[in-house]
Amino acid sequence: MKRLKDLSIKRKLISGFLAVCIITALVGAVGIFGMIQLNAASEKMFEKQTAPLHDLTVIIDTISQIRIQMRTAALWADNAEKLNSAQKEFEGLKAKMTEAMDAYMPTISSSESIKLAAEAKQLYTEKLIPGAEKIFKAAQSGNIVQTRDVGSELTEPINKISSNFNQCLENKIENASKINESNKLLALILIIILGVVMLLGIFTAIFLGSLIAKRISQPIAQVVAAADELALGNTNISVDADSDDETGMLASAFNRMITGIKEQADIVSSIADGDLSVEVTPRSEQDTLGIALKQTSEKLNKILSNINIAAEQVLAGSEQVSIGSQTLSQGSIEQASSVEQLSASLEEVSAQVTENAESIRQVVGHIEEASAGVNKCNDQMQLMLKSMAEISNSSNQISKIIKVIDDISFQTNILALNAAVEAARAGAAGKGFAVVADEVRSLASKCAESAKQTTVLIENSGKAVENGAKIAEDTAVYLEEVKKVAAQINVVITRIESASSNQAEAIQQINAGVEQISAVVQNNSATAEESAASSEELSAQAKMLKEQIASFKLQD
Repeated sequence: MKRLKDLSIKRKLISGFLAVCIITALVGAVGIFGMIQLNAASEKMFEKQTAPLHDLTVIIDTISQIRIQMRTAALWADNAEKLNSAQKEFEGLKAKMTEAMDAYMPTISSSESIKLAAEAKQLYTEKLIPGAEKIFKAAQSGNIVQTRDVGSELTEPINKISSNFNQCLENKIENASKINESNKLLALILIIILGVVMLLGIFTAIFLGSLIAKRISQPIAQVVAAADELALGNTNISVDADSDDETGMLASAFNRMITGIKEQADIVSSIADGDLSVEVTPRSEQDTLGIALKQTSEKLNKILSNINIAAEQVLAGSEQVSIGSQTLSQGSIEQASSVEQLSASLEEVSAQVTENAESIRQVVGHIEEASAGVNKCNDQMQLMLKSMAEISNSSNQISKIIKVIDDISFQTNILALNAAVEAARAGAAGKGFAVVADEVRSLASKCAESAKQTTVLIENSGKAVENGAKIAEDTAVYLEEVKKVAAQINVVITRIESASSNQAEAIQQINAGVEQISAVVQNNSATAEESAASSEELSAQAKMLKEQIASFKLQD
């Protein structure tokens, strides 16, 4: 038979749980046995003690009821209705008494109760029932004296029957108390047995659980401690594997893992020391770390070999770069000189373009002033045309007035002529009036002559005004054309000014570009010098790299 520590964890756990199940079954069996015993005792107590108590109570009560019915028959012998009722009640009580005694008698267990019950039954059968029947017959016949005599004779048997059954009741109660005490003792014994079995089961379960847990946890704890040491990088550890269960297999597997890690650590240590010629053999296709170490070793060999070749090429290339950088530096210096000359020429052109733009702006200013003067002249000509129109209008009005004056002079002349005719007719009385009429006619003639002259002057003035207005209109047209030409010239000069400004900006941009080119050329020159210095440093680094790689031992 295997030792417990050599059993598998599965069997250990199954054994432990099986033991717990057995203990549980044992505790349950003891409990069930106790419950069966208590149930049997309870049933026995009920059948032999509790149920008969009811029958005894019925018997005692029935005896009292029979006594009452006999007294009723003796008292109501002359009342047939009540007597018949008592007779019927008596018959029912006899049947009830017979049933109760038949149920009680088999339950008697003590000899004393058997004797008392037998005596009481005999008295009931031989004394009480016959006597009661005599009482009912005597009552029916109206013999009250006989009923009382028989009733007196039955007093002692009835008391004896009641006393015996009461004593049986007390005996039943006493027996029930004894059985109850016995049941209590049985329950206590069963509880003690069940408690002892439970304690034994608990202690056994605890012992088995602790033993199994110890057999499982101790090896695992050793593996955990070793794993913690391994996590800290300590590979000089081992785990005792002194059992054949899963924990022993785990310890053995852990030891194999530690051995593999040690071997891989030695390989890594050799690689760290520069020995890349070490051979790495993976333990299996699933050995990720071993495969990775092998690939790392191969890649490092390949990389360092390539670095060695590259270092030689870098060394050769750095020398060529140094020569090229010096040539580039010399060319950059010459380019910088040419760019400076070009920048100076562009600055002169930029100054001339700026000066031309300024002159164009001045011309634009003068043209704008001339255009403003033409506008003012045009406005004055318009005012003059307006004034001439007003003069022409006034001349027309004066012509109309003069025409009116001419008409008035003509009418005045006619009136003067009429006045002279009338004065001639009047003779000497009209001489003074004739003189006045002559003067008036003379004034009318002068006024008409003056009106004609004024009309001629006004007509001449109107013609002059018309000629002046025509000349002014022509002048206004010419001024408007001059204004349009000035505006066109202004537009052209504005375009020239804009083009000159754009040209100046373009030259400034070109100048800025040349300055950037100059900066780039200077930067290239500095970069070429730095490149030459860097190539020399790179050459030194390449030599140092070759020396460093020489410290590694590579595979062939």
